[in-house]
Amino acid sequence: MPDYSKIKWKYMFILLFLFLIMVIGRIFYDYNHYENILQEKVLSLKKQINNSFQASKQALNSKYKTISYQFMLDDKLAKMQQNHQTKLMYNYLKNNYESLKKDEHNLYVMHFFDANNKTILRMHKPDSFGDDLTKKRPLIVYVNETQKQISEFEVGKNGTVYRITTPFVYNKKNIGILEFGIKPDYFVEYINKNFKVESKILVKTDSLKVLTKKTNFKKMGDYSIVSQNKLFEKISSKIDLNKPNQLIEQNGESYIIITDLDFKNHLGETVAKIIVAKDITEYIQQNKLTRLSANSITIIILLLALIILYIIFTKYENDLINSYIKVSQLEKKSTYLKNKSNRDSLTKVYNKNYINKYLKNYISNNSKGVIIFFDIDHFKNCNDTYGHLVGDSILKQLSHIIQNNLRDGDIFARWGGEEFIILLEDIGIDKASKIAEKIRKLVEKTEFTQNIYITISIGYTTIKDTDTLNSLMLRVDELLYQAKENGRNMCISDL
Repeated sequence: MPDYSKIKWKYMFILLFLFLIMVIGRIFYDYNHYENILQEKVLSLKKQINNSFQASKQALNSKYKTISYQFMLDDKLAKMQQNHQTKLMYNYLKNNYESLKKDEHNLYVMHFFDANNKTILRMHKPDSFGDDLTKKRPLIVYVNETQKQISEFEVGKNGTVYRITTPFVYNKKNIGILEFGIKPDYFVEYINKNFKVESKILVKTDSLKVLTKKTNFKKMGDYSIVSQNKLFEKISSKIDLNKPNQLIEQNGESYIIITDLDFKNHLGETVAKIIVAKDITEYIQQNKLTRLSANSITIIILLLALIILYIIFTKYENDLINSYIKVSQLEKKSTYLKNKSNRDSLTKVYNKNYINKYLKNYISNNSKGVIIFFDIDHFKNCNDTYGHLVGDSILKQLSHIIQNNLRDGDIFARWGGEEFIILLEDIGIDKASKIAEKIRKLVEKTEFTQNIYITISIGYTTIKDTDTLNSLMLRVDELLYQAKENGRNMCISDL
């Protein structure tokens, strides 16, 4: 008679060992899971801020470039500039300048130069003019020489500003430059407001030598800190400017730091940057509590499962194993049969039977979307020339390419022969048009087996409230027919 007590404790030890592995594995998984979530949060915030930062620069460029062109259309102003009539220009533009500053409080510089880089008028410092800035302002020299509109950050003798510098053209002749300068606080305020963060501005220390009024800024590596706040005073020593983003912990507080919002000059050199800090202390603490709670629950659940499994195992071991094997076999067989009935045997995408059923149900629920119907142009010639094995290979390769370039959730099926259908759920016709054209171009540019190139003709239409499967397919089939009649290798819709 077997020693059941010995066997029981043997399996108890095995289960206990497995239990410890599961607990350790769960703790390790939770740690990595939440670390990944945190990293995603950092990257997402960085992407959003960077996009917003670039958008804010583009908005400034567009706005003041347009304003500059409006001033160029003023014949009276142009003649004053040509004649260096500084006082007349100032009186003429004073109201405009004040209005622009009222509209944007960070506007500081409105600066006119002649074609030889000499100041004609500083609206922000009207008593300072006539100085040659050839050696101090490389941007002015570059714009006068190239007559290109440039927007970049550059330090001038009176301050550090983001400059929108535009050639002043009158009667098709360059007579100088009109420059607007925005205080860098514009970007800090913009980012802080939109993302509830703290920011500061760093400027390359070497570039500050041109300032008329010398200021002792705090240093950070090769940069000087031209704007500061209490938050950065606490963590500045831990910020590494060589890392585009990092997580800093200080006295129980946690911060995301982003350091690669750079201002580059026309030579591609970084001359200033914005550093962003976001306090995520609460998020980190909640993260730790959630992780601790999840691990505790995991341990309790696994312990209970261990006890229950041990009891069941000691009583019904053989029955459970046999049942599991049978169930697994049935599940595999069921999955195989289900996939086989829904999939095209050649391309492995959905077949006509499946897409018909899916579309009927989709239409009956009044769901919105777009149907794309396409086939391969002159595919019969390809089969006749290269054989059906090559044709089958092209169909499989085409299906793989299309499947990899659709959104998650889009339904792709082989309708029959060389005809295919795509259901784009919850999408407008404009976006669907771009997807259809992308697919057409992708197929056109792809080299298939034996150096064969093919094209496809596409018809596509939106699903209407009054549609049935029959009416929808008749309409999209007619659109595909039109694409072929009009010369093939094109996309046709009914809108």
